[in-house]
Amino acid sequence: LLLPLLFFITNYMTKRFGFFRTLRAIIISSAAMIAFVAIMYFVIGGKLNFQLISGQVFGYIASQLVNLFIYSFILNNTSSPWPLVLINYLFVLIVFYLVYTVIQADIIIKMAFWKGYFITLGIQLMECIILTIIDKKIKKGLY
Repeated sequence: LLLPLLFFITNYMTKRFGFFRTLRAIIISSAAMIAFVAIMYFVIGGKLNFQLISGQVFGYIASQLVNLFIYSFILNNTSSPWPLVLINYLFVLIVFYLVYTVIQADIIIKMAFWKGYFITLGIQLMECIILTIIDKKIKKGLY
């Protein structure tokens, strides 16, 4: 349920600070995520299993970059209509789950996964509608 909020924060940063500062923030947050997971595995004495975290990490990076590129295009080439912003939120959620499941391919076959997938997307759709309304109220530009 945090993914739409992460995309909203990325969109806020893009609107306020521009494309390149947001891109830098995505790179830093991705590196911090990988470092945090590696440190936590070390602290608990476990062996770092890259297979378990790779789907989430690559899904996060891919979806954040797709979100950044599409949202920047919407900001610079349209009047940012709310349906486009909402579709962007939903599309990047689908990209995240697609990359996540492709990397961890054994999950795709299980029927319970698809039920949870559509329920999660439905719940996040409601969250995205609220975030889209808030997003439309944020002014573009630096302060």
